[in-house]
Parts: sequence; structure tokens; C-alpha cells
Amino acid sequence: MRRLSVIFLIVPCFFFLSVGESFSIPLDITNSGMEVTAPNEFILHNAISGSKMYYGVFQWNPSSNVFAPTGSGMQSPVLKFWEYFPLHLGDTWTYRRHDGSADIRTVTAVEDVCGMPCMKLEGSNGINLWWASDSSGIWLAKAEIVGYQTTIFCPLKICNPYTYLGFSKLTPFEDVPIYDGAGIFMGTMSGYHCYSGNSLETVVTPAGVFPDAVRTNWVFSWTDPWGTCVRTHEFWSVKGIGTVKRVTAESDSSGGALIRTHNEVVVLESATVGGVSYP
Repeated sequence: MRRLSVIFLIVPCFFFLSVGESFSIPLDITNSGMEVTAPNEFILHNAISGSKMYYGVFQWNPSSNVFAPTGSGMQSPVLKFWEYFPLHLGDTWTYRRHDGSADIRTVTAVEDVCGMPCMKLEGSNGINLWWASDSSGIWLAKAEIVGYQTTIFCPLKICNPYTYLGFSKLTPFEDVPIYDGAGIFMGTMSGYHCYSGNSLETVVTPAGVFPDAVRTNWVFSWTDPWGTCVRTHEFWSVKGIGTVKRVTAESDSSGGALIRTHNEVVVLESATVGGVSYP
């Protein structure tokens, strides 16, 4: 609790120090994130002033009983992550799995979910997802396995709008409702979503060579009336295109026993995003 209270006390502005002078700037910390770097130290990332982004380093000062700022600077590199997850009506991505089968995703509609307009992303595998991706962040509002069940998150914030290499965001969720194919309530699910950005890498796919793909790690873990599922994805995303490669590992357990595992690798074969076709 002391960390949370200290943030509210000391973060309205950062103090920048140089030889013979000091100055401060007002900040927007709506989408800031805290990285704990030591038992008595953390870094506050994603503090925005105008069009620029800053970080601040804070250490525990036992004499004054607060976290005090010890350093700050501009956050670099800064990624507008909604640009790496574009969604327009008619956009389509065709992926090729490692077994040779196709995985096609298409934005087919704009639908309201819990008061938020969302893009419906239909999958050829029978899984449909409702996403919102804009300057407020990346949101997952609803998931549907056609003919089987629907989960309504209402919505779950996956990623802050401005990110940096090395960022990490943990989002818990609790008692998310699940409905069967007829709309009958089946139970709830609780768990967490962890999303982190690791590096810039070059990815070679049939759709092209992408030298500045952001590699991110997504972990989705939840427990529902049937057991526990842990799903891990490695995504490589490109500005203006979206995901160009994905590696997935999934495991299901019930009563403490492993009952299913699934692994796959998919790469982008072709896409049309925002009226531009690849390759």
C-alpha cells in the first residue's frame, strides 16, 4: 500500500536536474506502468507530457518514509501499439500453419459490446474475437467458439496505447461470465493476462521480410468450471500490418491432471490491411 500512496503524492510532475538548475513538467500517468527493479526501487514508465513520454526512477527513503525520485528521462523507443494491431472493416490475414493448413482471420463487422464499439475478427477455425484498438489501448471484449460457448470480458485491457521495449502489463480478471451456444449461462472464469514486449526482430514470411517486427509475449491463464487452461503466445507484430508470426503453446488440466496440450507455429502468407495488400 505504501507504494500506491507514494505514487499519488509524487507523480503529478517529474523534476529534471542539471548543473545549476532544476525544472519540472506536468504529466499524464493514466496509462503508466510500474517496473519493480529492486526491493526498494521502481521505475514508472509511460508518463506523457504533450507528445513526449518519460520514465522516472524512485527509491525508498526511510528517513522521510516515501519513495523519492532519483532519476528521470525520455522513454525510448516509444511504440504506439494500436498501430501494430490495426483493425479495419474488410481487413483479412491468411496464415499458414506448420502442418500446411490455413488460418484465415477477417474483420467482418463493428458491433457494440458492453457499450464499446468493437471490431469482430472472425476466424476460419470457428473462433471469433471482438477487439477495440485505438489510442486508448488494446481491448478484448468478447470471445466466441461458434456453436459452443461465448465469454464476455466487458472489456479486458490487454495493452496500454503507448509502450516501450521491455514493458510488461499484468491484468487480472474475475468472474467473467460464460454462455453456451444457446445463450444459457454456464459459469464463470477467473485468471490473469500478462503481456510483455521484448525486442525488435527481423521476420521472414511468404508475405514479405519485416525487419522491425516487435516480439511480444502473451500469457493467458484462467480457471473455469471444467479446469484450468494456460495459453502462451509469442507474437511478432509489424506497424500497419499486425501479426506476421505466432508461436502458441497451450495446456489444459483438470483436477490437477494434464488432459490436453496443443502447440503450433503460424506465419503470414498474405494480407490486405487498410486497403494495402501483402505481398
